[in-house]
Amino acid sequence: QTTRYDPSRIPSYVVPGIGFLGAGTILIHGGVTVKGLTTAASIWTVAGLGLVVGVGMYFEAVLATIIIITTLLFLDKLETKLESLFKKSDASQKNYLISIIINREKDNLARINQLLLDKKIEVQKFN
Repeated sequence: QTTRYDPSRIPSYVVPGIGFLGAGTILIHGGVTVKGLTTAASIWTVAGLGLVVGVGMYFEAVLATIIIITTLLFLDKLETKLESLFKKSDASQKNYLISIIINREKDNLARINQLLLDKKIEVQKFN
């Protein structure tokens, strides 16, 4: 009696397992920030590399590994540079909405504006 197997079935078991793990690494913070996307993509990539090695394509696996590592390192440095370019110089800067009700005398608005400027508070608009 001989045992027969179908090698094409192996990926069909890898895909749902890795999909579950990859989805578990992606977190959404506050409905805006997504974390773990690179980790999820890396898990998929390593699973694919494992399948490539499993079918005996060693040269292709080594080549793909070099490309993947180079890409991840390059994109990490690029992301760091872009973040430093687009971040505000003062990370502690915050915006506030302040309501001030005053009499409509001639100099009240100008005096309040000058007081805020003296404290280095930027006024975006008056209503």
